[in-house]
Parts: sequence; C-alpha cells; structure tokens
Amino acid sequence: MWKLDYQPNELVEINCPACSARDPKDIAREFGITIARCNHCGLVYTRTPLRDAQAHYRSPVVGILGKYGAVFRAERPHPRDPNYDEQLALLESLTTPGRLLDVGAHAGFFLRRARERGWLVQGVEPSPTTAALARGQFGLDVKTGTLFEAAFPEGAFDVVTMLDVLEHIDQPRPLLREVARLLKPGGRLLVKVPNVRYVLAKHYFLRRVPGAVRDVFDAREHLAYYSHKTLTQLLEAVGFYVELLAIASPIQTGSRLRRALRGAGPAVARHLPKGVALPLTTDIVAVGRIVSAPRRYASDDVCDRRPAGEGESTGRRRA
Repeated sequence: MWKLDYQPNELVEINCPACSARDPKDIAREFGITIARCNHCGLVYTRTPLRDAQAHYRSPVVGILGKYGAVFRAERPHPRDPNYDEQLALLESLTTPGRLLDVGAHAGFFLRRARERGWLVQGVEPSPTTAALARGQFGLDVKTGTLFEAAFPEGAFDVVTMLDVLEHIDQPRPLLREVARLLKPGGRLLVKVPNVRYVLAKHYFLRRVPGAVRDVFDAREHLAYYSHKTLTQLLEAVGFYVELLAIASPIQTGSRLRRALRGAGPAVARHLPKGVALPLTTDIVAVGRIVSAPRRYASDDVCDRRPAGEGESTGRRRA
C-alpha cells in the first residue's frame, strides 16, 4: 500500500511535535517526504508526513494471523521477546511488579510477557484488529481506541509503557500529560524509541551509495526522531524526572550476520562513557518518574496542519 514517491497533495505539513515551533531546517527527503530539524528545540521530525501515516496498522486479521500465527499458538517465541524481557527487567530493577498499562499494545505480545512475570496488565490499542487479537488470543484486557478514549481513572497505574510508539505521535505532549495523570504519585513511564543519532549516521554515510539504504528514516510512518537529549527535554516538560537512560538491544530478526552487525554497536556503546549519546545503538530507552504537575503551554493542543503543496515548497527552508 506504500508508494516509492509521494506528491505534495498527498502530504500534510506539521509544526515540531515536541515544541510546536515552526522553525525547521530541512535535512533530508525520503519518498518525496521531507525530514527537518527544529531550530527551536533540536528535534528531528517528518515535516511533511502522509495524511494518514498510520493507516497500514489497520491490517486485516488474516495478514496478522499469517505472520504471527505460530506465536499465538505458542509454537515459537516472538522475535521481540528478548527485548520485552530486557525492558521488563529494567523496570524490575527500579520497582516491584504492580499495575502496568501498555499504550499501543498491538496484539498483546509485550503484555503477555509482563503478565508471566507477575505484573497486573492492561493495554490500549487504536487498531480494532490487533486489540481484538490481544483479547481473543491471549485473554488480555486491551481496550480499543486511543488513550484518551479509554478514560482510565486518575492514578490507576504504577507503570505505563510506550514501546515504539512515541515516534508515531505528532502531538506527544498532550498524550504524555494524560500518561502523567494515570500514574500514581512516584509512578514510572518507560519509553523506547529509535535513536536518531543512529538514523542520521546511516543517512550521512550511505546517502551517496546508490540503493544502499532506501528507508533510513521510516518517514512513511515515523513522525519524530528522538535523541537522548530531545527525549529527556520532552519528558521533563510534562513533569517527569528522567531517572534512567539505557541502550536497548536491537530486534533479533534477519540473518545471523545481520543480527551480529546490528548488535555490535550497542555492545560497544555499553562499555563507553555516555554510550547512549552515541550513534552506535539502534534504540534508546528512558524511564521517567512523575515528580511534578506538567507545565502547560498555550500551543500544546495546536498542531497547524495544511497540505504540503500549499504555500511553501516542501524542499525550502523557512526563515
């Protein structure tokens, strides 16, 4: 369903997801989509995303069963199970298992691992198809819809997790404020996102090699690209104290050689000072603890969207 080149009338233009500023410096194009860096807060983001960048998650159930049927039947593990266990162990080094909410729960693969480790789990998932699979295949309490639509009570959870979710959100501050509302005093949020420094390194080193890497930024679905610094700034803006930043292990898919190469960078980075700040690791994890009421910004609920072809060209830098 994805195309290799999009025209301006198929795209929209957004402000910086983190600070809502409209002060970008364009740094790359992918499939006709423009990626920029915010001159105000430094976030790298997709300035001209697809009109419905998350539409591909509305997959028919037959496709998901075809891909994950053996996992649902417990005939083989999910390829991300080691990653899920790593993230749960990280949480368990800070707190004992309690009530956990997973935002963007997909088909419940992470939640089933958390439940096995003693957590009391719930989830929320926008896709009706995958939310139904989480309920039907694993017997999990996963609500269909957005976090706002779920209307959980204030202070209901000890921990909220967002794994590979925040990069898909064009207005993260309202979402994170809602997460803060749902956490008990001292509760924790665990966020896992791709490391933009790794992404940018791939882009700069391989952009002149024809056909080397076509989909570096995942710009057809990813809307924001975080570093340890910009992720920390965002979490602190809504009242979290970032008590831990960690290097996440890469997902174990592909050939043995590919897995080894992908894992070499994180292995080296873990032995270096400030390794999480280096472009060696594919993903980073932050754990924030709620310590204060989130700061309110007048622009929090505004993200000015317009067709990318209207006004300025997608390739021109604004003053």
